[in-house]
Amino acid sequence: DSYSKLSLANTSDNDARLFAPFFATYIIYGVSMFLIRREFAWYIAKRHDVLSKKATQNYSIYVSNIPTELRSVKALRNLFNELTNGGVAQVAFAYNIKELEDAVAKKELNEKLLNNALHVFDQTAKRPRHSLGWGKSKVDSIEYYEGLVREATSDATRLADEARKGIYDHENNRREEEKSGLLGGALLGSALKGVGTMKDIRISDATKIINPTNILTANLHTIGTNTGFVRNAAFITFNSLHAHSSGLHMLHDYTPGNLTVFPGPKKIMWDNVGLPGSRVSLGRILAKIASLAMSLLWTIPMSFIASLTEVENLTNLLPFLVDVFDKAPWITFLFNLLSPLLIVWVILQIPKIMRMFSMWEGHVSATDVGAATYAKVVFFTLTQVFFVSAISSSLLEQLQA
Repeated sequence: DSYSKLSLANTSDNDARLFAPFFATYIIYGVSMFLIRREFAWYIAKRHDVLSKKATQNYSIYVSNIPTELRSVKALRNLFNELTNGGVAQVAFAYNIKELEDAVAKKELNEKLLNNALHVFDQTAKRPRHSLGWGKSKVDSIEYYEGLVREATSDATRLADEARKGIYDHENNRREEEKSGLLGGALLGSALKGVGTMKDIRISDATKIINPTNILTANLHTIGTNTGFVRNAAFITFNSLHAHSSGLHMLHDYTPGNLTVFPGPKKIMWDNVGLPGSRVSLGRILAKIASLAMSLLWTIPMSFIASLTEVENLTNLLPFLVDVFDKAPWITFLFNLLSPLLIVWVILQIPKIMRMFSMWEGHVSATDVGAATYAKVVFFTLTQVFFVSAISSSLLEQLQA
């Protein structure tokens, strides 16, 4: 055909024209490497510009797996002040306030519906009405959503007050413990100095000096049924880039899993904030196993789906469809048209599935979730193209032989 005439398949083994693609390959490769080198130089310069800006993200870190004895604003502030020579500007813990989050989400949803109803009334001069369910009478949409907004606002306000009280009680009890000598800023400083040099500091040693009787308890106050207790994670903001870098890269604890520190995320995945280290490790193992299994076994369900979209295979599986296709030939045409579209739709679900696996890994930053998803999709593509295709074709040849 005309395409073969323009390809290397139309040349002999000793054809002088083979030098053209040979030299073209090295030229394209060299130009690509040169452009990539320039791209990396540009990227590094721009990255330095972004990271040196006075943005909260550039001055903040995320700390997870915080030991119980350090789960108060003052205790964690004192620790990082000692490590960064007083460079901490703010400490904010993450709290389990599921009921408050649900109430705020409900309030925001009803506000959107109310605004939509008001917009319809403004455009049509008629008050919109809607039904509350099958067989039920219609109600005035504006009045209905106004009532829901008032109710959700009242619930959110009440739960927010309870959350503030719970946080205040938690911090106040920690202050009482500090006064009694169980956990104190001055004691923490002297303990850190007593352990040794800054590189030899271990949080566990400092805790033993501060609390030799080991009677410190969590004193976590619950709000409502399941809200108000402190998660084992916090966000710390520093007053300089030097303090931020020190807090991010310094060794905080020799005990594996304690005080895991990450750069401040730009977009936070709140469902993963405060997950225990064991849960994160298990999630990463399961994500790797699931992505590997999907990469190796994806051909099986795809072959099954492709076979079902073929009319002949479908009639063999379901013989009663033969009469249907004979009476309505257009259905056959429709199946032939939808077959590739269905396969394309299934392939488009791969990034979504890989993103679900990445969420299992417990990433707090949405950027990290995207990067993990991208790595899994690339691995899946390479495995399918170079490994699975080669193995499956070899197996088919062996079976046919």
